Amino acid sequence: SSTLPKEGRSALQKAVGSMDTQDIFYGAYSTIYESVFRAREESITRHSRIMFLLACMFFLIGIIALVIFTSIILYHRKVRLTEFDEVTGLPTYLKFKHDVSEILKRSNGGEYMIVTLDVDNFKYINDGYGFSNGNALLKELAAHFTKECPDDMICRFYADNFIFFSRNEYLILLEERIFRISQLSPAIKKMLPQGYHLTFSAGVYYIDDPENNITKMID
Repeated sequence: SSTLPKEGRSALQKAVGSMDTQDIFYGAYSTIYESVFRAREESITRHSRIMFLLACMFFLIGIIALVIFTSIILYHRKVRLTEFDEVTGLPTYLKFKHDVSEILKRSNGGEYMIVTLDVDNFKYINDGYGFSNGNALLKELAAHFTKECPDDMICRFYADNFIFFSRNEYLILLEERIFRISQLSPAIKKMLPQGYHLTFSAGVYYIDDPENNITKMID
């Protein structure tokens, strides 16, 4: 205050002297309240920004997780459709051919054989009782074949044609195997129309040359 001119100090003293205690208290209170209110608003604003950023972050994480989960589901579905027949649950011919080829690479001639089994007149089932009943019957047949030939690799080649890949065996044993397969389970018999007898036509290819094309072996 020593630097103020005499007139300035006098004016300041008069101004302070003209204010009563209530005015001074109110002014100080207003200043403090305004500072606190401003600090609170800034705190709320910072808190709101943080909450907004956290919400955005969790939303983004949720979107990424959903995309990853959907991709995994689609991948497994694609693999499932590629490797397993959707009607019977057996391996597709593509997977069957791949797996058989891998085995034949390490085998000698005469070790293995391929047996084909056609359901006779299966068109009668589809035409007379619908494709849904026909597919249900194919699925049950696949389960029956898998149960009767647990050591074989089996696939549905197309429609009502099934392929078995197994170790070579004598003709009499092969005939016994085909006879056993053709003895239908009670569950399959219940699905057949009354008086309808399900029969099969079988063929066998003895694999003397493992390097031959598998599709040609089947044909």
